[in-house]
Amino acid sequence: MSGWSKQMDDALVAMTQQEGNLSYLTIADAMSKRFEVVITKNACIGRARRLGVPQRNGKPHKPDPVNPSRRGKMIIIKVDAPIPPKIRRKHTGGVTLLELDQYRECHWPLAEVEDRPPYTFCGKPAVDGTSWCHDHSKRVFSHIRPVR
Repeated sequence: MSGWSKQMDDALVAMTQQEGNLSYLTIADAMSKRFEVVITKNACIGRARRLGVPQRNGKPHKPDPVNPSRRGKMIIIKVDAPIPPKIRRKHTGGVTLLELDQYRECHWPLAEVEDRPPYTFCGKPAVDGTSWCHDHSKRVFSHIRPVR
């Protein structure tokens, strides 16, 4: 269906105002037959809302409150303090991510794979054109790239 015509809008409004309070499913079926197109219940509901048709019961829609018994057991954990990181430093010193200069300092992380953030980084002067110091460039590249 490419769009709603004026006749379809008028029919929808008229059917929602009929006595007997027709369901949107019934309205969708009747309009599908009348206009020879497939119209779904949700299409009718959405169009009625866009046209400003008042809601059936006159009450604004309120979502149901979360019912934990319906969704299974929900466990809420509140953490009052951050968990201190387990950082195993291979070198003394190091810089945090916020202290790391984007272009001039080595980006080699000084942490093990299983450690938690925040990590520290090498921070030694980087070799031109790379993100690593001379020692870490040897580990990353088979040869140090020339400066461009």
